[in-house]
Amino acid sequence: MAAMIVFYIYVGWLFSKLLGIYFKMKDLGELPGYILGSLIIAMFFHGLVNHEDLSLVAEISSILIVFHAGLTSDFTEVLENFKKALVMSLSAVFTTFMIVTSTLLYLDFPLETALLIAILFSNTATETTALALEKLGTQLKNLLVSASFIDDIIVLFIATAYFNLLKGAGGLDFILSLFISITMLAIIMQVGKFRERFARFFIKMSKSHESFVDITITVLTGMVALSLVFKGSGLIAAYLAGLLISIGAAIKDPLLRFKPRIIDFSVMLDSFIDSVFIPLFLIYVSPLIVRPGLNLAFIILIFAGAVLGKFLPYFFFIRRDQRFREDAVVAGLCMSGRGVLEMVLVVHGMSLGLLPEMLVNSILVVSVSTSLFAMFSTGLWRRRIS
Repeated sequence: MAAMIVFYIYVGWLFSKLLGIYFKMKDLGELPGYILGSLIIAMFFHGLVNHEDLSLVAEISSILIVFHAGLTSDFTEVLENFKKALVMSLSAVFTTFMIVTSTLLYLDFPLETALLIAILFSNTATETTALALEKLGTQLKNLLVSASFIDDIIVLFIATAYFNLLKGAGGLDFILSLFISITMLAIIMQVGKFRERFARFFIKMSKSHESFVDITITVLTGMVALSLVFKGSGLIAAYLAGLLISIGAAIKDPLLRFKPRIIDFSVMLDSFIDSVFIPLFLIYVSPLIVRPGLNLAFIILIFAGAVLGKFLPYFFFIRRDQRFREDAVVAGLCMSGRGVLEMVLVVHGMSLGLLPEMLVNSILVVSVSTSLFAMFSTGLWRRRIS
């Protein structure tokens, strides 16, 4: 069995990587290639590999993927675009939540399951947005990526709180979990706001590549461990750890060392995650997707609701701004995609016993479909208008 698992991992990784490279050459990004590659391999190995045997790899991958999402956030851009991005983000989250919840209740799903699935689909994948917007103007790209970042924070917090409620966590545990997460976020926002007061720490941190990497890994593991000790979310802690480190790029560094350090580290981590951990995570997820028993009505209706819930608010907001009026359709399309973070939350919900395993494959199919739709539709629309 162990030999089969190792063989599955190597073959799945190799095929996914090759397909990802092919898709990248076609200007469609590597993620769709990874997704399709892992699904094809999972079909060949169906019934031969148990996804639970890869759970440890998936947990580590999840932490690093979420940490990288925080690390690559531009804190100054988020602050600069905060008000407008917040309004757009909240509108899109609320619209998607209401559409998906209403659809699931119409399909006779229990209320608590409908609410959980609606929360998970209320996010926008930052990595999909960034890839899809690669050729758009910098101002619009920064605004939409900021909105996507706010989506991440909102959904991570709400999903974690709801997970705890559904688990029946004791009142004290729930309050403690919420308190530690909110406290971490509040501290990091204050560090970002008054970042020049912490300039000495960031400058010392960047004195060499070794010290930068050591302190970064220490901050990540320390925050995740602290959060878990106090019943908090390791995913939120990892995201906030990345965000904390990213603040250093915005300080006034007379030696001009921190920004090159974080860029070098981010590029290396991005390459490592992109080459190893995202394909590994998708190899873990794919056997769940190719299981029999897909709910076609669920997939079609929730896909439509998830796409429209994001497309409509962003389309109308961007359409009203004369600077970006011509890019309103592209903005709406690229913000309709979900990604790895949603899959991480779905798998986490399943591992906690909060999502029925027979429904997980249909949820993941919708998530994958929205990601592919966002990438392909954005590319096709650009070609049409160019």
